[in-house]
Order: sequence, then structure tokens, then C-alpha cells
Amino acid sequence: MEQQYIDLIKPVLTQQTLFQLTQLKVFVDASLKEVVSKNFENDEEKIRYLLNALYNIRDFVLTQSAENSTRLSLISQIEEIERKIEVGNDLEKSETELKEKTKEDLVQDQKNLETREEFEGITNS
Repeated sequence: MEQQYIDLIKPVLTQQTLFQLTQLKVFVDASLKEVVSKNFENDEEKIRYLLNALYNIRDFVLTQSAENSTRLSLISQIEEIERKIEVGNDLEKSETELKEKTKEDLVQDQKNLETREEFEGITNS
């Protein structure tokens, strides 16, 4: 039961996400402070300034999303390479085992042939 409570209340955001959200908050706060404190000539300049701030936020989010997607893609590619290496190692192991089995079969076949020739030699005499 205690573990269920811990699972319910544990943080869901990573340290990096919290840092990025904090960066966004600081940027928004600074932009709002500047809008309030700055004397714009007219509302059009104020709107232009706020739109520029929104575009900067959007660009930041897009950059972070693209970086995250790139990281996920790299992880996926690394896992695929590891899987191929594993499969390659399994194939190499299987091939080695097959070679060993084939050698054993050849040795056994040779022994059987020699035994048969000895038996035929005895029965033909």
C-alpha cells in the first residue's frame, strides 16, 4: 500500500523539463515586466513586442521538441544496431554449432563406414 502512495505522488517531470519550464517562466515574466515598464509609442508597438515574445517561446518549444525527437531517434537507432549485433552473434554462434555438429557427424559417418567395411570384410571372407 505504501508503494501505491509513493507512485501516486512521485514527480512526473524530469529535472531537465523543470529547468526548461523555469526558463520559459523567467522569459515570460521579463517580457511582461518590460511591456509594463516600457513606454511604447502606441498599442501597435506593444502588440508587436508581445507577438515577438510569443514567437520566441514557440521557437524555444519547437527547438526542444526537435532535440527530443532527435534523441529518441538516436536511441532507437542504437537499439536497432545492438539488436542486429545480437542477431549476428546468434547467427555466428549457430553457424559455429552447425559446423561442429557437421564435423561430429562426419567423424561418426567415417567411423560407421570403417565399421561397415570391417564387417563386410569379415562376412566376405
